[in-house]
Amino acid sequence: MLDKINIFGLEITTYGICLAIGFIIATQLLPRELKRRKLNVSASDWMVLAGMIGGIVGGKIAHIIEYREEIFKAGFFHNLFHWDAPNEWGVSAFLWRRVFDGGGLTYYGGFILAVILAIFVFRHYKISIIEGIDANMPALAMGYVWGRLGCFFSGDGCYGIAAKDSLLFPPLVWDYPQSVASPSGGLVYNTPIMEAIVSLLLFLVLMKIRHFNWKTGFLTAFFLLIHGLTRFLVELIRHNPAEISFIGFFGLEAPTPQFINLTSNAAQNYDALSTYYWWGLTMSQLISLVLIVWGVAWIIKNKMWQFKQSEN
Repeated sequence: MLDKINIFGLEITTYGICLAIGFIIATQLLPRELKRRKLNVSASDWMVLAGMIGGIVGGKIAHIIEYREEIFKAGFFHNLFHWDAPNEWGVSAFLWRRVFDGGGLTYYGGFILAVILAIFVFRHYKISIIEGIDANMPALAMGYVWGRLGCFFSGDGCYGIAAKDSLLFPPLVWDYPQSVASPSGGLVYNTPIMEAIVSLLLFLVLMKIRHFNWKTGFLTAFFLLIHGLTRFLVELIRHNPAEISFIGFFGLEAPTPQFINLTSNAAQNYDALSTYYWWGLTMSQLISLVLIVWGVAWIIKNKMWQFKQSEN
């Protein structure tokens, strides 16, 4: 496992390689799906481009918002005008380093901006927005698989808390080695692989059921429901900062520390991960709840368990 590989003197992040593979697969899946639905195939490349731009830019914006307490530790204006400076939080506490480094993408930010950009593509090519999003769901599920594999191979720190007493076995738990950006120092919940497995199964299901005569929007609602539920549950064993704290409710005490800043020090990382536990709703959980409710409401309101009536 390595966060970077050297190709003819050029350092490339393994996370970036996995993202590229995901987008390449999308360029193969989308045209076929648009053709199957008798939609304008010329829109496929622009849809992928919308996904690339939205995924990266939106992911960066959401990441900065989610980790704002760490990033702006030295002060908002200081971060605007300094690339780097020594402080107790290290280089990760600086805005521009986070903006231009190879990782630091929050999925839901990328998802939201990509959808917004894709809507412009749908309108330009006169494609129904809902049907256009439906057509993208299998590619999106597969793209998420490769995104999470990128997190795993690079060891970027988006894994879970310590899994000391867990009955799970590799690869669901993993000891991230010293060779990656954020070594775990011991067995942790391997949340990137957990999500990759679920998203791969979701991709296979979507590829199968897309041939049924579902009402338009069913694939989207189904994706939102399953993906939202998966992400909500996974966040319970991750170490993301809480947006809505439950400390004080039902006797819940604050973990120490409440915020984990992973470093290259494996022992220090594991000590922090061993005492951390879920203490409130994270940004990803809040968005997941919206997606779950949206998906369920969409299915119920439109009775999407019923097939479309065949046209005579």
